[in-house]
Amino acid sequence: MKTRLRSSEISLAHAAICVFIALPLLAAQPQNASTDVPKQETHGIIVANMDTSVRPGDDFNQYANGGWIQRTEIPPDRGEVDVFTRRALFVFTRFFLVMIDFPSVSTLPAKW
Repeated sequence: MKTRLRSSEISLAHAAICVFIALPLLAAQPQNASTDVPKQETHGIIVANMDTSVRPGDDFNQYANGGWIQRTEIPPDRGEVDVFTRRALFVFTRFFLVMIDFPSVSTLPAKW
């Protein structure tokens, strides 16, 4: 004989499942966090790289990157400098030294 679940039993089962799902999420939240003050988020914009003396409508590239352009020197043997230039130089140097079996590879720094 089959037993049918009543709607109240189904509702109770759904509520229990929701509680078991919500408990770990509630436990992971910090207890001393204030809900009144909005959290300051970091969005990846480095304000020091901007040149706020230029209006964005006049020259947006200078406005967004002007500080970085003024501080960064491009070596004469390179056409450009980006975030990967220094790391690529390190990797190529290590690879070259390993390939020629340079005896002092282990004395090089682990990272630059």
